[in-house]
Amino acid sequence: MAEIRITPVTGDNQEGLVALFETFATETPVYAGLEFDEAGAREFIDGYGPDNEYNMAFIAMLGDEVAGFLFVTIYKHPCMKGTCCCDELMYTRPDLRGAGIGGVLVEEYKGWAEARDIDLVLLGSSSGINTDFAEKFYAGHDFQPCGMLAKLGEPDVRRQDKPQESTV
Repeated sequence: MAEIRITPVTGDNQEGLVALFETFATETPVYAGLEFDEAGAREFIDGYGPDNEYNMAFIAMLGDEVAGFLFVTIYKHPCMKGTCCCDELMYTRPDLRGAGIGGVLVEEYKGWAEARDIDLVLLGSSSGINTDFAEKFYAGHDFQPCGMLAKLGEPDVRRQDKPQESTV
């Protein structure tokens, strides 16, 4: 397998990102059955360019292909002094899961946050994809459980993914 490279959002990877966002949307129980908004995806991606002071995108590339992404935001939390950063979206192509891409993305995020002296670094799972695996995976990268996400309404039973092994 080719080496995993982490890059910011660029004109060269934007089309691959939009395509991967659509895959993410169809696999994610939270968004299943909703119409994909390509223009909205492009607008979101544009807000995470390398010149943005508060948003950052880590794009995992294998050769010329987008293999995964992690979008994060820095903000001032109202309940603490200092700064906080939290992931907005993290996803790895289904056919590449288990290849170490998620781990490279998370470690890049941790180093980026440390270099900026971020006081509280958060990472979570709002997608509903492999949530059992996600908690163990994050723990393997020194993140501790600290919350829960709940969706209003009936659970979506159209889950398309298959739970991964729980080893990290």
